[in-house]
Amino acid sequence: MLGGFLLHAITVGFFAEFPQPVKDAAEAIVNASVEIYGRMSTDLLPTPAKSHYIFNLRDLSKCIQGVLQADPGVIREHDHIFRLFCHECQRVFHDRLIDKTDKKYFYGILSEMSSKYFSK
Repeated sequence: MLGGFLLHAITVGFFAEFPQPVKDAAEAIVNASVEIYGRMSTDLLPTPAKSHYIFNLRDLSKCIQGVLQADPGVIREHDHIFRLFCHECQRVFHDRLIDKTDKKYFYGILSEMSSKYFSK
């Protein structure tokens, strides 16, 4: 995906001044964000009761943009950037969900991405 490549280049460039554990997480952040966006936009489609379940590339960019607000003086460890990534995904995707089933589905995806991309 071209968007993933561009987001990766932007993220790697932004993390240039960060410690190595944070730099190493750049690819994981982009790949996990793209996958979360893809699954949310495919699996949680709008319905009359959930007409606001419209996920687009702007949501993906907001997730990355939130991570890019990190301060190199504060975000020093792999766990720090991972927690920030989770927070931004929750802010962008989870906050829009309205029922327990959808929220549980989101947390399942987030847990899966954690294991797939961020496990040491």
